[in-house]
Amino acid sequence: MVKRVQTFLSMLYDFWSPHIEEQEFLFYHRLLSSAIKDEGKALELSCGSGRLLLAFLKEGMDVSGIEGSKELCDLLRKRAASANLNLNLHQMRLENCEIKGKYNLIYSTLGSFQMLTDRKDAEILLTKTYQALNDNGVLSIALFLPWGSESFATNRWVIAYDKKNNETKQRFVRREKSFHDEIEQVIEGKVRYETWMGKDLLEIEERDLKLRWYSQYEFRSLLKEAGFKDIELHRSYQEQKANKPSFMLFLARK
Repeated sequence: MVKRVQTFLSMLYDFWSPHIEEQEFLFYHRLLSSAIKDEGKALELSCGSGRLLLAFLKEGMDVSGIEGSKELCDLLRKRAASANLNLNLHQMRLENCEIKGKYNLIYSTLGSFQMLTDRKDAEILLTKTYQALNDNGVLSIALFLPWGSESFATNRWVIAYDKKNNETKQRFVRREKSFHDEIEQVIEGKVRYETWMGKDLLEIEERDLKLRWYSQYEFRSLLKEAGFKDIELHRSYQEQKANKPSFMLFLARK
C-alpha cells in the first residue's frame, strides 16, 4: 500500500538541489562581497533550506533569510545548528512578510518571487524591499519564463525530475501537470512527489502548483513604480556569456 506523506518536500528539497551552480554562486558572492563592506547586511527572500544562505554564512557574511515553509525553516535551523552557524531566519510568507532592519542587498533566487501569484502582493513586496534598502542598496530578482520547460503548460503528468539515491537505491520522482493562462500570466496545476524502490511505489504526495510570470518591460515598470531608477537586466549569471533561454535577472538600485 502506498504511503501518503506530508513532509516529503523537506526530505527531497536538498536531494534535488544539493549543489550550487558555480556561476550562480559566484554571481551572488560578488553581490554579497560588495554589499557587506563596511558592516553592510544582506537578506535572502525565500531562502529554502539554505542552499546558498548556509554557504555564505560559513564565510562569515552577514546574511539573513525569510522563508514561508515551516518544514524548510526547521530543516535550515537544524543544518545551521549542526554547523555552529549563527542564523537569523524569519518564517514568513512573502505575501505578508514584514522586512525589519536596513540592508545593502536583498535578493531572490530563480523563480522564488514568482510564487507570489497575486500581482498586487508583488507590487507591495517590491515597495517593501525598496523601503528596506539603504541608499544605493541593490535588489536582485531572478525570473524565468514558462516556455523554458516542457513540464509547464501541459494537462498531462510530465516527469520534471527523476534521480536515484545511490546509497538507499531509491528513486525520487517529481511529476508536474499544469495549464497556462496566457491572459492572466499564471501557471496553475499540481506537483506530485514519489519514492520508488525498483517497481514499487513507496510514498506519494501531491501539492498545488501556481506561479506568475512577467515580461521584461512589465517587470521594469513594477520596479520603477516601487521607486527604483537604476535597473539592469542580465540574461546570464556571467558577463559575456551566451544568454540563457527564458532567463531574466534584474538588478535594481535604490
